[in-house]
Amino acid sequence: TEQPLNHELFDASAEIRNVADTFSVQINEKKGSIIVNTSGNNFTLSGNIEMFQIAIGNLIDNAIRYNKNAPLITVNMESAKDTIEVRITDNGIGIGKENLSQIFEKFFRIPTGDIHDNEGFGLGLYFVKNTVLQMHGKIKVSSQIDKGTTFTIEFPVPKG
Repeated sequence: TEQPLNHELFDASAEIRNVADTFSVQINEKKGSIIVNTSGNNFTLSGNIEMFQIAIGNLIDNAIRYNKNAPLITVNMESAKDTIEVRITDNGIGIGKENLSQIFEKFFRIPTGDIHDNEGFGLGLYFVKNTVLQMHGKIKVSSQIDKGTTFTIEFPVPKG
């Protein structure tokens, strides 16, 4: 039984900045940085704010966690006439081509071999994808092993 989610209008750039701020301690501990860039002027989205925050948080958390270096995370937000694009790029361990198609599946976890300190149930990206879909958005990912990963999310601008 999934209860209908309350949809509200919110400023996605403000929410993403707030979420990014909550990771400052973890990022500083690893001597990394997170930069949020915006281009355009309307970042109003319609959706469930809490789910949006959790989804963005999951992506940033992964960018920090799956990283052997000082995490350098860039969030680029671009607002156009009909869409708002959010691109989250990291310099982490990357995802192999053979796993890319599966990362949004429920319970899928990338086989990491000798890394045992990454707990989790493989629900993070599944949740992210569901949240994006509920907001009528699209998500795609590109990645290179040892170079990093970019998640690109495109949301429609609410009409009205």
